[in-house]
This record gives sequence, C-alpha cells and structure tokens, in this order.
Amino acid sequence: MSESLSDKVTELQSTVKFQLKKVLCLGTSVGHMDMNEDQLRQNVTMSLNFLVSLLKKNWQNLKSAYIKSTMGTPQRIY
Repeated sequence: MSESLSDKVTELQSTVKFQLKKVLCLGTSVGHMDMNEDQLRQNVTMSLNFLVSLLKKNWQNLKSAYIKSTMGTPQRIY
C-alpha cells in the first residue's frame, strides 16, 4: 500500500469505465471497402493498441479480438 490517498483519488477520477451489460463486447469501425489490405491492417493494429492502452492491465484485460465485415463471418485475430 505504498500508493498515497491523493494518488488513488487522481487515478479514480481519470478512469474511463466501459460498462457492458450482458455481452462483454465492444464494436468499432476500422475501415471501409475501398481500403487496401495494408491500410486495413494498420487501422486494426492502431485501434487495438489504443484500446489496450486504455485498459489498466493492458493485454491481460483483452480476452479475444475479432474482425468482421458487414455481411461476413467474424475472424479471430487475437
């Protein structure tokens, strides 16, 4: 418990909470149909890295990640 009370208050005030009810799932757009494979890969990587940077335990808080087109089937990428 080396963390001071004021440090803990500051940490809690700057916390962003994602409240997910029954399904622990977060969806976001990462591209469009006119993008090539490299652009899409870069957007997915940047999106995942940004999301993970917001999590307190980084990659330990992410169970899996999928990519899916509008009408396609989901493909697991992590």
